[in-house]
Amino acid sequence: MTKTKMVMKVNMTHCEKCRIKAMKTASDGTGVSSVKISDGEKMEVIGEGIDPVCITRSLRKKFSLVRLESVEEVKDEEKKKKEEEEKRKKEEEERLKFCQKLWNDSPISDVSYYYTPHDQSGCSIM
Repeated sequence: MTKTKMVMKVNMTHCEKCRIKAMKTASDGTGVSSVKISDGEKMEVIGEGIDPVCITRSLRKKFSLVRLESVEEVKDEEKKKKEEEEKRKKEEEERLKFCQKLWNDSPISDVSYYYTPHDQSGCSIM
């Protein structure tokens, strides 16, 4: 099963006791691994195989105003790192190919530069 993150807006601005009650109610759901309250009224629930409808119903029994805002799949940190590394490698290869193309397509002529010494007897400014 995959980890799921759901964000709900719960009206629990009354007191600290209401926040504790909401967190306890949400954590009683099956598969819940973490519960976090952010921005005062938003609650984030993360877990494997959680049922957003069941958790929302149980919260609505105790708090009348509960709104489910989003449900999304949480990616593992290792997968994120691998994807970022692959993306970085692709960008580097594209830059290298672009530079090679510019180098191969640029009109380079065989121009030789020769240094011819001037009068070395004195200062050239005067």
